[in-house]
Amino acid sequence: MGPVRETLCELLSQNCGGDVQPALEGILSAISDIVEIDADQPWRQIVRDASQVIVDFLGGQAAVFRIRERSTGRMAVLASYRMPEDLGEDECSFEDDIVAEVVSTNQSRYVTGQPCNSFSSILFLPVNVRSMVDKEEEVRGVLVIYYPQPVALSPLEIHVAEMMALKVGYVLARRRIIEMKRMAQKKEWIVEKVFAKLSLEKGLKMKDLFRMMVDELYDIIKIQSCTLFAISDDGAEAVLETGWPEVGSYHSVGGVFRLDEHPHLAAAVRLDQPMGDFTHERIYNSYILVKNPYESRLTSPDLKRFAVEHGIYSILYVPLRIGDNVRYLLVFDALEKKKAFSDEDIEILTFFGKELTQALEIERLDDILHDFKNPAIAIAGFARRVKKMVESDATDKKTMLGYIDIVINEGTRLQEMAMSLFPVSRPEILDFAEVVKERFVINREAISESRSNGVTLTESGLDRTDIKVRTSRMALQRVLDNLFNNATKAIPQEGGDLSVNVYPDNVSAVAEITNTGRISDKALKQIIFDETRGRGLGIVNRLVSNMGGNLAVEVGEKTTTFRINLPLYRG
Repeated sequence: MGPVRETLCELLSQNCGGDVQPALEGILSAISDIVEIDADQPWRQIVRDASQVIVDFLGGQAAVFRIRERSTGRMAVLASYRMPEDLGEDECSFEDDIVAEVVSTNQSRYVTGQPCNSFSSILFLPVNVRSMVDKEEEVRGVLVIYYPQPVALSPLEIHVAEMMALKVGYVLARRRIIEMKRMAQKKEWIVEKVFAKLSLEKGLKMKDLFRMMVDELYDIIKIQSCTLFAISDDGAEAVLETGWPEVGSYHSVGGVFRLDEHPHLAAAVRLDQPMGDFTHERIYNSYILVKNPYESRLTSPDLKRFAVEHGIYSILYVPLRIGDNVRYLLVFDALEKKKAFSDEDIEILTFFGKELTQALEIERLDDILHDFKNPAIAIAGFARRVKKMVESDATDKKTMLGYIDIVINEGTRLQEMAMSLFPVSRPEILDFAEVVKERFVINREAISESRSNGVTLTESGLDRTDIKVRTSRMALQRVLDNLFNNATKAIPQEGGDLSVNVYPDNVSAVAEITNTGRISDKALKQIIFDETRGRGLGIVNRLVSNMGGNLAVEVGEKTTTFRINLPLYRG
């Protein structure tokens, strides 16, 4: 029995006669010891330190702190103090009901009289950590104090113990405030880094941004291994685009994984699994956590073997959505140095995924806004022509209707681009030469509106009807608009030539766009090594690649030729 408790009992037996000063000083000292616990340490250590103070003050033997998990509602053991290692699991099985009652009623309970083999008396104290924000749930726990012998705790002692438990909640609340500040700082850092990189390097691909960010994110939460998958347009396959670390890792970059054969990937992309917190996995809209890849129902035999081979203890999947579809998937592995993901880790990594998604959406929106230029110029130019014809009472209705059709078509195209961040629409069978001719006419109008010096235009093969491709009309239009626009800008101020030639080879539909003027060696190198940045050629490279084709460039003594090759459609 602790000395302070002995004093209290003595005072109570004497009807509170005698000197109460030592007892009061002991109570205040114990409460002060709890309040002064360092809040800048893990929850588990805070609870151990507080349990030691309370157990010693009340003359107990051991303590356990049980906390209600937010996801499952289960009362899990967070920390213990001086608990016997050989305590059987069923020795105090009745505790669960009492703990649930204490959490529900927020009232302490004291049980005595041989409740279990190892302990004769048990005190249950509620510990609550108030929410710091409106939408956050209050954290509720129970501090359980054990006595080896039956003890008659007085109401005053229980009340003092409740006060101490209340102060434990205050210390944990301070810890939560510290966590929230650090979380806010990390999120702010991520936002600054993502958009700083976007401002410095236009036209970044997702895999490039991912690699740059993970290198720096490692210092925040010590990421050990992660992967970026790109999801195919039909949602059937995942392509491993890049992994981190790049050197000495086990990532098979370029590997293609059928989602039907990999339930862990399919679950994150399709969200076709029951949601909730289960024994071996946690499944939510924003992430999937495979707690135990060796037992989870989401892991295939191949993944289990892979996890064993590389020492993977848990896996976190963060899907990146644009609109209603998952376009990318981040996968983080917990290895030997850090075998599990904490709630804080998950919050930071899902936030990281959201910022990458937002950055990608902004990039694509910028791409689309860049493409507004030529259609907008064409609409204004042809509208002015129609106005002049109306004002002069021109009778050439066929020409006027042709101009109006162009205005309507280009206006519709602008509307389509404005309504979608995703520039690639569904593939359709197209007359390749017809689409090239349409964009050539639009560019011709843009030239007449924006250039004062002469540009000689020549065309070949634009009336052919035997060249078919199966691709997105909007994507092909964007590629041609960018190439025509770039070619026009590259022509010297004193004037020059711009030509287009369409023809088929054995397997491809080919469009060649040639202009007076030479492309820079730097830009040429970027195209050859697929390192194109910026809006114009960056857009072209990405779209042509997505359409299954390729982009080539030839530089003559005074000219530059861009060649688009797309797969021929043969029916």
